Amino acid sequence: MAIEPTSRRYAHAEGTTHLTFDRKRHLVTCGHDCDVRIFSGIEEDDSSEFTVSTETVCAIAPYTLENRDLVAVAIDNHSVQTFTGEGAPEGLLMRFTSPVTFLSVDQAHLRLVASSCDFTIRTVRLDDITQIAILRGHEAPVLCAIFDPRGQLLASTSCDGSLRVWDLKNGNVCVKQLQVLHKCNDVSTATSMATVSWQPSSGELLAVPVETEVRVYQRGTWECVATLADSAHIEVMNVVSWRGCGQFLACAGVDGVVSVWDYSNRSVSGRYRNESGIGITSLEWYPDTEESERDGKAGLYFADNEGYIGWFQGAEPTVGGRGSTKGVESTDDPLADDSLLMEGIPPDAIFGTDDIMDGDDEVLDGAHDDEDETALSGSHSNLAEDDDIIHSRKRRRLLEDSDDEGETESNAAVAPDDVESLISGDVGPAPSRPLAPPTSIARTAAAAFSEKFVEVYQSPLLPSSTPHTLPHHFLTYNMVGVVRSHNDDDTHMIEVEFHNSTVHHSFSIPNHHGNNMASLSESCLALACQRNEGNPSQLQCLHLSTWDSGNKEWSLSLPAKESATGLSLGNGWVAVATDKQLLRVFSLGGMQRDVLCVAGVIVGVAGWGSRLAVVYQEPPCTEKVFQLKVWVLDVVKRKQLFRPHSLPLSLHSKLDWFGFSEGGCLVTHDSKGIVRLLDSAHYGGLSWIPILDTVKQVGSKADHYFVVGMTHNPDEIRAVLCKGLTFPPVYPKPVMTVLPIQLPLCDLVSEKTQLE
Repeated sequence: MAIEPTSRRYAHAEGTTHLTFDRKRHLVTCGHDCDVRIFSGIEEDDSSEFTVSTETVCAIAPYTLENRDLVAVAIDNHSVQTFTGEGAPEGLLMRFTSPVTFLSVDQAHLRLVASSCDFTIRTVRLDDITQIAILRGHEAPVLCAIFDPRGQLLASTSCDGSLRVWDLKNGNVCVKQLQVLHKCNDVSTATSMATVSWQPSSGELLAVPVETEVRVYQRGTWECVATLADSAHIEVMNVVSWRGCGQFLACAGVDGVVSVWDYSNRSVSGRYRNESGIGITSLEWYPDTEESERDGKAGLYFADNEGYIGWFQGAEPTVGGRGSTKGVESTDDPLADDSLLMEGIPPDAIFGTDDIMDGDDEVLDGAHDDEDETALSGSHSNLAEDDDIIHSRKRRRLLEDSDDEGETESNAAVAPDDVESLISGDVGPAPSRPLAPPTSIARTAAAAFSEKFVEVYQSPLLPSSTPHTLPHHFLTYNMVGVVRSHNDDDTHMIEVEFHNSTVHHSFSIPNHHGNNMASLSESCLALACQRNEGNPSQLQCLHLSTWDSGNKEWSLSLPAKESATGLSLGNGWVAVATDKQLLRVFSLGGMQRDVLCVAGVIVGVAGWGSRLAVVYQEPPCTEKVFQLKVWVLDVVKRKQLFRPHSLPLSLHSKLDWFGFSEGGCLVTHDSKGIVRLLDSAHYGGLSWIPILDTVKQVGSKADHYFVVGMTHNPDEIRAVLCKGLTFPPVYPKPVMTVLPIQLPLCDLVSEKTQLE
């Protein structure tokens, strides 16, 4: 049996409902009926409301600017607008190309952050809305984005299964990525809203709902220091929320069950249930102030999928009194801790008879499995499963915790004699020493090491492609043509279209294997897919011009537990990069020619004629800078053209595209918009020349260029202009724009420089 809400009332039409508090402790809600309502109290009838538009209200974020109470509202027309408390419009804050999923303001009410289905996160200064920053990196719609209390970091979750932490003080770069969530293609198919919460005031801890548990991560090290699990939750968690004091943590699931944890002793201090059994979509504690104890409104507030809002008054524990966790001795009997008992409520009303017999509370402190905490993205995530890497990381972390404050798999201080047993998994009996305090982890030598050396990896790069999580996307868009993939509920097709229709006609083929990689030349189409659900990674080649009509297609499977991450075609060969740091070269007839080892995690491959360029990354990366290397080979002659050397990138940027020009010159484009060309004729053939800044070629910060290739005579970059878009639209076919190269010479406007 569970406690019912103290109060529950209708607020909006049926659908996802959100609630939050403004600085005056008024309850602000929004829902599917296009209205925003402001309540002075949940039981009060004199609420003010205003209709935003004819569109659904997706999210809200009240804030105060120049002593004026305003509300930022995300509407289903992909925009974020500002209204006064009376409903008067104040103006447009920002616009997206897809629906907005979440809004949040920082603690100082200086900045607002919005996440969207277009894979981007945008922050804007509320006192100067022209200062907008765009954070890119997620490979699927973003579910939520929340500032930390210090205003230095930003945490976000996405349908790509990742939790990302962004450093807002140093170039808005991603400093940590954890693959912890279930992957999906769209918000509508997401199993959870995955709304995270920072520990108030300090921001030392980050709580994340993962399946049926809550994982708590330590700031700086980003190690999982606690896993809170309650058997009452039989379905996935939706949202978590810290109380203002930072001691109590509430979590709610799609089954309507709410659990409140006392984080100081890792015990459940209350369990509640939405009387309708409908999933909770929003969860907020009443603001902790001196007046909150007197006005009788303190407690835990929620909103559900039926448009109702509710209030759990009993969820507000009193420090030092009945229901307090202060001074309670640890015991194996959960009923011996009277912090689990609330005034006037018997034990079976909180736990239920079955819960008492089963012992439902489960707390797993310490670092979670490394496979969930690896910073690798996409298909690189399984690298953390390698035993040698896991053992070396554990050994380094355990040996550095010399002050008995280090984090281990059991969250206990470990002596050097215990290191080998922990690494091998033979832990033996539980240590007799007390558990290390959670807040002590950030002060260890391991934490200092992690702050300086951040292991980050560039995601696998398929040049001139768009994310395969989109239902309609480009597998490749190059100088020969385009390859589109369509993945609807009933359709799984690959469509090939050539720029020059006199060479080949357009055609379509079924996508039985779920191919999500492609490379196209005038003579061949190569397709590949990653391994999934026990199916091996596949390579498929279709000859477009061959004298043998009976041998136009062949396919093969890669070895078990090896997955393709990159694909490229050349003159008479096809190359496949895998997650085992191998480069496999085949002839167009299907003969296996070479298997080469690469000295790092392969980011991508590109081919032209007999030349093959391999871009890879050697771990670890330092100071949040991607250190990529490029290796250029002659596949036909089986020789090295250019030895592996560092690939120049702009500070705090990633490699956005790379490939060969029509003349065989290697060209790169990074996320800061700089295009560089490898000069093979001067300085030993390893000099890179900046030839264009594509950012200066666009008229708005929301626009950017999607590079396709480069031509000579004249020297020009071919790219697609994305106006307010992250990726070019699949239909209609986007038109390439010609960008003349422009070296960053001094005094470009002078006649002398023009002649130079």
